[in-house]
Amino acid sequence: MKIKDAIIRVVDCETTGLEPKEHKVTEIAYVDMNYNDGIIRSVSSLINPEREIPIIAMAIHHITDEMVKDAPKIESIWPSMLEGDIQAMAAHNAPFDFSFLKTDKPILCSLRLARHLWPDLESHSNQYLRYYLKVNVSPEIPLHRALGDATVTALILQKMMKIVITEKGIEDIDALIKWIDEPVLLNICRFGNKHRGQRWSEVPREYLQWMKDKVNDMDVDTKHTVDYYLNPKL
Repeated sequence: MKIKDAIIRVVDCETTGLEPKEHKVTEIAYVDMNYNDGIIRSVSSLINPEREIPIIAMAIHHITDEMVKDAPKIESIWPSMLEGDIQAMAAHNAPFDFSFLKTDKPILCSLRLARHLWPDLESHSNQYLRYYLKVNVSPEIPLHRALGDATVTALILQKMMKIVITEKGIEDIDALIKWIDEPVLLNICRFGNKHRGQRWSEVPREYLQWMKDKVNDMDVDTKHTVDYYLNPKL
């Protein structure tokens, strides 16, 4: 389907922590959007995580145990959020949200899309992109709450889709998702301190080899870039 015709459901969830095997969802929201109209509809709900919310998590999203004690469980909410005529799900840093929320629908990661479009930005967070792209968001929209973050993501995604079509010539939603899932060849080193700020092409080969041999938690784009400059003909 053409990007211009697709309805995309942008999802965000707040949680008790970062590890899906241990932590649970405390709030969930979705915003349906498309290329021409922007936001079409939105839905949100607090969720009873069936465990205490750590203070470190409360300090981020300000959702307390008292707020969720009578809220529904995720099992009674999430299936209905998968219903409807939508062509893809989306989230900013989609692997995180969809490690808590399971779906067999195509998934579009707006964070990875931003990295493809602007690999050298100092940040690709949705709030950074909000100001970088001059997205008009109501000041009443709460930060670090599911509906607020989904709304910001939907609006920046609308702008990015227009750039994708006009500058990259990608018009099909499946082709867009395939492109997003490919690794990004980075230009500027953001790893560590020794060579931070240098172009990857100028980072010494021995340092690249050290990273390949010793660093086990590189993100997919950094690993791809290190491998590329170790073997530039690949």
